[in-house]
Amino acid sequence: MDADLHKLVDERDGVFKVVVSLPEDAWHKFSSELLWAEALEDGTMRVLNTPFFAKGLSYGDVISIKVESDGIFFNSVVSSGGHSTYRLILNESIDDAIFKGRWNDLAELGCIYESFLLGVAYMYAIDVPPSVDVIKVYSLLEAGENDEIWDFDEGNCAG
Repeated sequence: MDADLHKLVDERDGVFKVVVSLPEDAWHKFSSELLWAEALEDGTMRVLNTPFFAKGLSYGDVISIKVESDGIFFNSVVSSGGHSTYRLILNESIDDAIFKGRWNDLAELGCIYESFLLGVAYMYAIDVPPSVDVIKVYSLLEAGENDEIWDFDEGNCAG
């Protein structure tokens, strides 16, 4: 492992934080997002979590990086891992039981999510594995939006 890369490694099993720069005019006002990734033998990295804000990236994608003194920075996608990414923000008036009822349909298809509190509303980064029918997922996300359960956005569609 490169010496510069080695000092940036997280102590948890060779997992790294990769900085992904975000557009300056983005609605969320974040300038960057940190993604977990593992180093591959050819100098690339594999993304190990679902992005909340970065467009064009998904879990499992192989990426090229730039190692600098202040971090590891995303450069480009080398190859898709086949996963798709959607993001949704729960309507503030929707309680957890209603969300879980709607989420169950997506979970049954094989989707998983990561979440965090963004201001007063929860935001979810949805991972759609390659084996899942992305058209069915999109339809369910659209239905939830039409029913004012959430707003959603496509981060990356691999299919």
